[in-house]
Amino acid sequence: MAFFLDSKKRRFYARITTVIFLVTLFFSIMLPLKYSATISVVVVSKGQIDLEQYQTSDVAENLARNLSEVVYTSSFFYKAMDTGYDISPTLFSKEENKRKKEWERAIKTKVVSKTGILKITAYDESSYTARELANAVAYALTLHGNEYTTLQNTEIKVIDEATVSKFPVKPNLILIGLLGIALGLAVSYTADVLLEDRRARAQLAKKEFPAKEKKKKVKVKEPEEKTVEQLLEKDIAEQAFEQAPEPVQAPQYSQYASYPKETLEVMPRE
Repeated sequence: MAFFLDSKKRRFYARITTVIFLVTLFFSIMLPLKYSATISVVVVSKGQIDLEQYQTSDVAENLARNLSEVVYTSSFFYKAMDTGYDISPTLFSKEENKRKKEWERAIKTKVVSKTGILKITAYDESSYTARELANAVAYALTLHGNEYTTLQNTEIKVIDEATVSKFPVKPNLILIGLLGIALGLAVSYTADVLLEDRRARAQLAKKEFPAKEKKKKVKVKEPEEKTVEQLLEKDIAEQAFEQAPEPVQAPQYSQYASYPKETLEVMPRE
């Protein structure tokens, strides 16, 4: 969507998306990396059942679903810990509620539809511990699975040995990165719509209520305040000027004053 926008909006979308992508990736990297180990068991019922009411595959699937819930119980937890696999007793908390949450995060079960196959996946920061956990759960099901079913002669067998991931699978960085990009695009689009709506409202308000021209205020310079010393100096200067004697004007002589009277009579007048 962003590629069909102008260059300015493309940069806007790209910046927000990049920031959100980096933030989500940073917080996901801060989480502990965990490996996975997956093992598969199959539930087979040898008891006599009414085939008109149930199909054999449906019965096996229901039994597998029941066992997938049994795995998370405290009773089954202790049975799995007593199987003899190399699992540290300090791996899980001693407090019941906290230990149950840790066990639910460490073990995941999945039933294959229309079959009695139950897949068990264990997660841990160590690939070795993850494999030991998966083997312990599968072995406990083969030993004690009949205790949790209503049908007699139910058999549980391991059909696939535990396979360990080569790389950490939790957190899923690829999925988190894609979610970060999607979230960034959604936030960018929302912000773009809100900004466009705000601009449109502002333009509409300008048309309906045009702004009045502001008159420029002429600043009048205020007379500078003079200090007492300056005022005294001014008064002294004015008094001295008033008391000063008037200058004596020199007598004005005519340009003919230095000539004798007889010469003046002879001289032509201009």
